[in-house]
Amino acid sequence: MSPSPQQSFPDAPPEVTNPVTGWITDAISQWLAGVIASAMTPVLTFMGQTVLITPDPTTHGGVLLQLWEATRIAANTCFILLILVGGFLVMGRESIQTRVGIREIAPRIAIGFIAANTSTMLISKAIELANGLTAAIAGQGVDTAAVSASLQQMITNQLNGLGFLGSLLELALLVMAVMVIVTFIVRMAAMVLLVLAAPIALSCHALPQTERIAFTWWRTWSRA
Repeated sequence: MSPSPQQSFPDAPPEVTNPVTGWITDAISQWLAGVIASAMTPVLTFMGQTVLITPDPTTHGGVLLQLWEATRIAANTCFILLILVGGFLVMGRESIQTRVGIREIAPRIAIGFIAANTSTMLISKAIELANGLTAAIAGQGVDTAAVSASLQQMITNQLNGLGFLGSLLELALLVMAVMVIVTFIVRMAAMVLLVLAAPIALSCHALPQTERIAFTWWRTWSRA
């Protein structure tokens, strides 16, 4: 028997692109890119002006300084009680306790009093030192406008030409930038609270029994 001829199948019909769908996708992509571009500029500008440089809360706003002054007065009032307790511990040496004497109490009282009343200056100098280190690492200082422009140009160059996918990636970067800004705002709020608590917390250097509170304040400030 002769072999049967190989059966042939008709070619698959070519895919038909719906022009309406493509037009809608392009319109959505252009609209989303425009919205992201209009939002990206102020977000990156604000992030460049705040995140790279730590603002000094002690030099802005009279309300904060007024609240700090009230806290300092309260700390100095409570300091009298700390001195009385310290004197009681010194007089009770070799009777109710054996570890604390005048040599242990006197320096702590001096350090606590000075630190509580100069806490805003200490905080301001610490922030100034941190910003100075940032400027030294950056070389010629931190130009916030140049940093913001460089970030936006880099994002545009990397994601340009990707269409709708590029718009989604830009949206994800925008959300992450907003999260960074929110984190910065929370950090600044924590710094304000630490500034207000500084006089009372640092006055706790006066006694060995309360010094742990002051050390906790220092550790918290170093992480803020």
